[in-house]
Amino acid sequence: MNNYYEILEISPNASQEVIEKAYKALALKYHPDSWPKDKKFFAESKFREITDAYQVLSNEYTRRNYDIKIGLNDSFNEKYNELYLEHEQLKQEINNMRDSSNNKKTKKNKKISNERQALNNMFKSTAPSIKELFIGVKDAIKNESNKPEQERKKDIQALFITLIIVSIIVFLFFKVPFLKKILFP
Repeated sequence: MNNYYEILEISPNASQEVIEKAYKALALKYHPDSWPKDKKFFAESKFREITDAYQVLSNEYTRRNYDIKIGLNDSFNEKYNELYLEHEQLKQEINNMRDSSNNKKTKKNKKISNERQALNNMFKSTAPSIKELFIGVKDAIKNESNKPEQERKKDIQALFITLIIVSIIVFLFFKVPFLKKILFP
């Protein structure tokens, strides 16, 4: 018995679209009208084989019967079962990986939470109170008012130049693309 899958040069699990494309390509290649007279007999016999194979494999019912006749049906079931088992194993592995990932995230989140709590406690103990900040500002103003006028003018000029330089730097970082990428990745 001829193997129609080999005649159409396709695999046994090919879809209907593949079968149709293979038939059209081979029918065009072996059509008797496109061969010389001395090779026309070969082309006609090959064309008949291709047409017979296509007629059987293009119909789902006749294809299923043909597969059973040549014994392909059993191997498809075995392959299906193997693939199904492999699929289930992969699903189980993915679930295991998710579970372990979630456990790692939970541990990491607990660690981060503990570190934040420790930092908050540290800042609470070392950070100055609002009253202490106001006292510090008041002392700084007193120190500035005690400076001579010429020194205050120099400080104001230095402050003004610093503001200009900072403005230029900020402008450059926002307008120059590669600097912007460095500052805001």
